[in-house]
Parts: sequence; structure tokens; C-alpha cells
Amino acid sequence: MMIKTVRNIICRRLYDFLGRPVLLHDQTDPEAKPPMLYYQLVGPLIPLGGASIWQDGSTQYRLEPTEATISITAVSYDRDGRDGRIYGDDEALELAERAMSWMLHIGRRELLLDGIAVVEVGNVQCRSNLIIDEVARQYGLDVRVRFDRTTTIDIPIIVGGAITEI
Repeated sequence: MMIKTVRNIICRRLYDFLGRPVLLHDQTDPEAKPPMLYYQLVGPLIPLGGASIWQDGSTQYRLEPTEATISITAVSYDRDGRDGRIYGDDEALELAERAMSWMLHIGRRELLLDGIAVVEVGNVQCRSNLIIDEVARQYGLDVRVRFDRTTTIDIPIIVGGAITEI
């Protein structure tokens, strides 16, 4: 499994549970309506050693236990809603807490079934920042996961070759 697959599985499962978009943190596309989640791979490839290497025909495989750290941040803004004022700080904190709870309970089991082990779930922390004339209310956590990373390479096979002296 490659990190792109791991990322996609985590983002899809978070979206399925929370019902909110999970977007790349520094993307330039238009944002979704708040609240939303951002993700960022802060440690996308941490090899743990102990690789297994084997060959099948002309393809060589390398499987190595690998860790990755993904940052997940819930984002909201103060705004007027149908039922009155929505406080972005409360909304972002609640969404981050729900994401953390999912990682610690249901998500841990679901991800393990997908071949991803949740090694550590960090604390929810304030990550708010000023954006021009408003404050993006943000709370986030870091999650460390472990998976088996498999890579392949094509190796030409020499068939019927003869070694001759020069």
C-alpha cells in the first residue's frame, strides 16, 4: 500500500462518519461551506526497516513496515445561520473532538481492517489563525499510522545468456 492509498482511505472514512468534506490543507480550489476538515501529511513516509524483498518473474517486490503522520484540522467561522449565530470556535472544537473520538474507537477498528494500524492519536489543540478580516477557528490533532508499503520494480531477465572470457 502506498501513502496516497492510506490518505484516501482515512479521508473517505472520516467523511463517511462526520458527513463533512476532508480537504487538502493548502489547496487553492474554492473551499466548501463550513465546517470542514483539512488534512496534511506532515510525515508521509517513515520507513521502519526490516524490508522483505522477493522476485516473481521479472518483477521484484519490496515490502517494508512504514509509518506516516497525518494532521487533521477542523475549521469553521463565526457566521449567521438559519437558527441564529453560529460560533465557529464551538463548531470547530466539536468537529475535532468527533474526529478524535472516531480515530480512538470506530476508526481504529475500521482502518485496521483496511491494513492501517492507528499507532497514536494526539491531543486536540487550537490552531486558529487570522485570515485577512476574519479568524479561521481551527482545532486539530495529529494521527500516526502504520502500514506495509509495497513497491515494485521491473528487473530484466537474462534468458539463455552465455558468459564468455575476454
